[in-house]
Amino acid sequence: MLNPSTAVDLVKGSLLPGWEAEKARLDRIDRWYRWEQEPITLPRKATLELRQLAELSRVPWLSLVVTATAQAMYVDGYRSQLDPAGGHSTGGVVSPPYRTWLANGMDRRQIAVHRAMLAYGYSFVTVLPGEDPMTGEPQSVMRGVSPRKMFALWDDPAEDDWPLYAMRVMESSKQTHLVRVYDDNATHTLRVEDTGSKVEYLGTPEVHEAGVCPVVRYANMLDLDGRTPGEVEPFIAAASRINKT
Repeated sequence: MLNPSTAVDLVKGSLLPGWEAEKARLDRIDRWYRWEQEPITLPRKATLELRQLAELSRVPWLSLVVTATAQAMYVDGYRSQLDPAGGHSTGGVVSPPYRTWLANGMDRRQIAVHRAMLAYGYSFVTVLPGEDPMTGEPQSVMRGVSPRKMFALWDDPAEDDWPLYAMRVMESSKQTHLVRVYDDNATHTLRVEDTGSKVEYLGTPEVHEAGVCPVVRYANMLDLDGRTPGEVEPFIAAASRINKT
């Protein structure tokens, strides 16, 4: 488990710089995905009609690519011969893994996870200990996280199931970031000021005892070099040409 000084050094030296660089790339993808792409460059003496035509030409082509693919991706059941219930529902008994899925509202939350994965190339789900509000029994808490708000470090990004460390940006302003760092045993909260020049460890570690960094990566097209291209970035140039035409 990271100690406070090691966590501060990790944020300053690796996690924050990595997140800032990756977010700049993802923000450009996001503009095209969210139909807010860069405007077409026009000559200074362009007529009003030409400017209006240029505005009309900004069609959300790449959002359509994501939507068309995401519509076919939906988990609506679970079966396994290794499960004592035999499937997602047997004789009124819901399988424990599927019960966790439903208790976390993943039947609806999965859509946002899939869309982010397709648009940016990858997305994340955190899995932390919690409690079932109905029964009081232990219950995992699963939440999707945008890659624009999380950065992970890997030993081998192509082969590893779990990252070594992950940083989630909880709150952000021009002066301050409130972040959480996940390792294999605990979650750490830190405040980052002045673009990383000052990092302060807050409170005490929240132990989760997962044994691994409790962050799952959803990757659309993970290759053997650990790269995760999405459905948007490779086609930005083509979409830009279509708009201009």
